[in-house]
Amino acid sequence: MALVAEEGLANVVRKLVPLTEPRARNSVALVCAARAGHKEVVELLLPVSDALADHSAALYEASACGHSEVVKLLVPDSDPHGKDSRALAQAAHEGHLRVVKMSLRAWCCASVFPRLARQQKGRSWSGCGHEA
Repeated sequence: MALVAEEGLANVVRKLVPLTEPRARNSVALVCAARAGHKEVVELLLPVSDALADHSAALYEASACGHSEVVKLLVPDSDPHGKDSRALAQAAHEGHLRVVKMSLRAWCCASVFPRLARQQKGRSWSGCGHEA
């Protein structure tokens, strides 16, 4: 699964997902797809993967590579107070300003407005003055 996810073969991933074991086994594939910036594959894998596996490795890789659309998918499942903040640090280090801004806005909303963040999960971050 990891190889086809890394290559961005969404049609193959779509066929393999129902045949795989849940969550942990697909987390490596999620990391590979996130690193390569394959948004569609990440969308397919998120429901059957653990986005928090290995200290949110998928978020870290997407942030480090500047894949803002993938980061936007992964941030709602992250923990701004935990080790997920290393993804933000890496994005800043690599100069990915859009990813840094997006992460800060999303985590601000989740930290300051936790109920709103739960309501907004899976949707755009609006309602607290921030645009994604």
